[in-house]
Amino acid sequence: MPIAQEEARFGRYYEEIGGGATTETIGSSGQAISTTQAVVPATLTFQKRAAPTVTESAVGDWYIADAGNNSRVWTAVSYFGHSRRSFWMLVTIGTASLVAGNAGYVVANTTLNARFKVDARLP
Repeated sequence: MPIAQEEARFGRYYEEIGGGATTETIGSSGQAISTTQAVVPATLTFQKRAAPTVTESAVGDWYIADAGNNSRVWTAVSYFGHSRRSFWMLVTIGTASLVAGNAGYVVANTTLNARFKVDARLP
């Protein structure tokens, strides 16, 4: 079986996002919804068999880069809007330094350990 076909079969159940670079950018541009929170979408490489469970390596492994490209390390994250092809992150930072309505994006916090685990395997 060709490797691409095998990856797609496995990717239907599980994938890890991140770990490729110490400052890897994940997902699309998001938006600050308050001075301490932002929402950011992420598209999956492979369509899952069902809406997956998403977990992160550690909250401190990631930061949100605001419109001024300032690094804002997360204090919490939750996931919502799961589909078979994407999910959304609600990112919370500790200091009120975001500007509601401004863009932001998710970046690995100088570590190769920064990963999202997307799991749609059968229980």
